[in-house]
Amino acid sequence: MRSLLGPNPNRDFLFSSCEVRFVRARTALAIPERRASTVADLLELVPILEKLVADYPDFAAYKNGLATVYLRRGELLLLLGQTEPAAAELTKSLAVSRILYDRHGELTETFLVRGQAFVALGKAQAAAGKSDEAAARWKSAAKIFQVALKLDPDNIHLQRGFLDSQPAPKPPAGLTR
Repeated sequence: MRSLLGPNPNRDFLFSSCEVRFVRARTALAIPERRASTVADLLELVPILEKLVADYPDFAAYKNGLATVYLRRGELLLLLGQTEPAAAELTKSLAVSRILYDRHGELTETFLVRGQAFVALGKAQAAAGKSDEAAARWKSAAKIFQVALKLDPDNIHLQRGFLDSQPAPKPPAGLTR
């Protein structure tokens, strides 16, 4: 990435470059053959964002970017079947988003990343056979999305997050495939 940014990129250009890679990572969720390389690509962003957070602690977007990197890595690792590393990344996302919430208050972006991290962590725990823990994570996600939707009721991403936080319906008794 350094070669693309030049020897001394300014912070706005650095963060903009990170944002582009966040969007690419979101796309890679749907493209199985790009997932592993995207996990590695996102790892390169961690030190960049950690430095931006350290240098500009009052700028919420940088913390949210760091939480987003951990979230996307966790989602991708989960899709690659790596539940333990996925859970570790998602836990990091939750820790950063908690600091962000405590310091900057109710921001839609924070609620979105935090809620998505709880949904994904629930999926990781369900995949690991921890159904009670998964249900608790999905319940936390639902609460976050409900609060966020009171602040921003027309936000389609929050609406989708709320739906994703709901448990899958169980088939009627005796019905099997």
